[in-house]
Amino acid sequence: MKINLDRIVISLSAFCALHCVILAVIAGALPLLFGLGQHGHEHGHGLHDLLFHQIILFFILPISLPALWFGYQQHRKLLPGFVSVMGLLLLLTATAFIDRLIDAGLLALEYESLLTLMGGIIHAVGHWLNLKASAATACVKSGLA
Repeated sequence: MKINLDRIVISLSAFCALHCVILAVIAGALPLLFGLGQHGHEHGHGLHDLLFHQIILFFILPISLPALWFGYQQHRKLLPGFVSVMGLLLLLTATAFIDRLIDAGLLALEYESLLTLMGGIIHAVGHWLNLKASAATACVKSGLA
């Protein structure tokens, strides 16, 4: 059985996006829950906390970077890696620098979830492009295209 790193990273990004959406709905529907589970944010991010994103990035980074590298070695296209890295930068910004951005007035607290969600989607799209480019290259090399 061949392990596909791109599919694992896409699944982790989808899990993160699902977490963001579900918790936003819960926080909107049940305001009393907002403010629980603060793990490190000074600004009271509530259920949508820093710890979750740190854990997801802990798994995504060591899987994502080799997947992109192995894909690039196969298909030699820069776009999948570029798109994925842009998404990763948004995720890292939301995880590592959110408090500084809010304190500096560069980002409102309300946009943290949007920044994280966009980063996850962009990152997943990059891995989807990597997966498709690798598959197309494999078909061409095997004569199936």
